[in-house]
Amino acid sequence: MARRLGRCCATGCGWGCRWGGAGDAVALVTRRKQNPSDGIQVLQPARCGKRRETTAVTMNVLLDCGAIKEGGGVQLALNFLDALERDPPPGVKITILVPDGGQLRDAVRKRADTTVLFLPQPYVSRLWFETFSLPHLLKNHAIDVIFTFFGAGLPHPRSVKSVVTVAYPIICYPESPFWRYLGKPDRLWNWFRNKVRVRRLRQADLVLAETEIMARRLAAHAGVPSGKIRILPPAVSGYVTQRRPAPATTGAPARFLFVSGVALHKNLWRLQEVARELQRRGQTGAQIRFLLTVDEAAFKSVLREGSDEELIREYFEFLGPIPPTAIQRPYEAASFLVTLSDLESFSNNYMEAWCVGVPIIASDRDFARSICGPSAVYVEPHDPRAISDLLVSCATDGDLARSLVAAGRERLARLPDTRQRVRLILSYLESVVGRPAGAVATPAD
Repeated sequence: MARRLGRCCATGCGWGCRWGGAGDAVALVTRRKQNPSDGIQVLQPARCGKRRETTAVTMNVLLDCGAIKEGGGVQLALNFLDALERDPPPGVKITILVPDGGQLRDAVRKRADTTVLFLPQPYVSRLWFETFSLPHLLKNHAIDVIFTFFGAGLPHPRSVKSVVTVAYPIICYPESPFWRYLGKPDRLWNWFRNKVRVRRLRQADLVLAETEIMARRLAAHAGVPSGKIRILPPAVSGYVTQRRPAPATTGAPARFLFVSGVALHKNLWRLQEVARELQRRGQTGAQIRFLLTVDEAAFKSVLREGSDEELIREYFEFLGPIPPTAIQRPYEAASFLVTLSDLESFSNNYMEAWCVGVPIIASDRDFARSICGPSAVYVEPHDPRAISDLLVSCATDGDLARSLVAAGRERLARLPDTRQRVRLILSYLESVVGRPAGAVATPAD
């Protein structure tokens, strides 16, 4: 019969646990059972009357994706889970913790053979979960190690190890211009949150940074001991492919793609000023267009000077939020990728552009230069005139575009693929647990 992964939290945590079936494909029909103690709904696999071979679990991992709701983090998390499904590591059992809302929740709920727990999002509810429910969860699932997939980590007893992949550049860029544009209440709130994040990071057994720049800044500005920091290079998303030649620069308007949300540090709010500069130069929407992966209302909500409807109609195309599995589509339509962010750890956008074959215009910041090198041209993200000058120049320079694409392909070749990255992650988990994951074939009940 199909193996049941466990029972819903006997502690009555009340956070909506869901259980996926672990049986053969024919047994993945589920029936819903109500837990009388707390009303939690449990998905159990239907019995199929078959027997199968299983492996003995030697390492129980809580995959903490609680800080990931949308954007590039969702893509990387899904790529990681896809790799685990294609090549399951023997002896490793994964329990996933995801936000109770957002793209990641919707994606992982559909996966079979996976235990999925949902993390409440209101701050007070999350605090309650971490203080009272999490200790019982760790005990009941016999968790050996928590792997935080981008975040600051979870509180844990000494018997449970913690490995954290950190992508919070906000905690180690005190000099960033980003801080000047925050209102005082937001500065205070971010200061408080960063204190909590840094404290959590210091409690981790291992902290994984994506670049040398980030590793050095974590040690210098967050006080993370350098001996705890390892480099974990990113891998390009499995949802983009190399099938695009160097972009043409004649005929149709040059389309500058912005794959981003509207968070303040992404600096999309500068684009209306850039469009105004283009208009002053005599450039029209027939020559230059902005492609944004947000909807129009979201973009207008972050503009500081009010929206100029004429400019927006002339220069902007709103593609809306793009599902992770459809991320290839906007790149296929783009002449250049533009990233104007003040803060990044390692943007997926760079790797996606390298893979698809789109040249890059990046913010003139240390993280961008160290990651992109000669595969990008750089601009100060808070200088609309300089941005407009560069866009006009790039729109007609086919040789530049081709050289940037070639340099991007070279840098992409240096990165691991998803399978190699997963193996490296598992080796880090094994190193802190103190034993390798192994497997022994045993008959199922």
